[in-house]
Amino acid sequence: MAAPGKLPEQRERLRACPDFENERTALQTLVEDRGHLLVMGVKGHCEFAGLGIEYTWGYSKRVFRLENDCEPAHLRENVETSLSKMNLPLSRIRRFARRARTYRRAYKTDEHSSSYELIQKFVKESKTHRSALDLDYGFIESEIAATFNSNEE
Repeated sequence: MAAPGKLPEQRERLRACPDFENERTALQTLVEDRGHLLVMGVKGHCEFAGLGIEYTWGYSKRVFRLENDCEPAHLRENVETSLSKMNLPLSRIRRFARRARTYRRAYKTDEHSSSYELIQKFVKESKTHRSALDLDYGFIESEIAATFNSNEE
């Protein structure tokens, strides 16, 4: 077993080896052998994920929690409803994608902008796995309110 202080040094040596650098991970092998492409995003930054997938997931979780009747026999139906096109139309998914792009742009802009400072503040405050529901609860809640208000009309 290596001494704790030597571990970062050993990792850097491994990364420098050409055969190690070109090695596919088990996940890449699994996905690519099935004919798909695996694109890994930035770890720990849910606001970057794909085309707003974390916002979509956060929204559907919130809908599930609001409409769940807590009956085990209805679980599958409740999950399918929260993920349905009725709750997640293309227009909403596009808003979520736009929101994710906004965060990516904020990270690329000047470090002194207010949006960058807010993002950095959130990064420092978060010590566990983050989700868009935690990050942008107000944004997702406004989407929920808009949905349920329009359904009442």
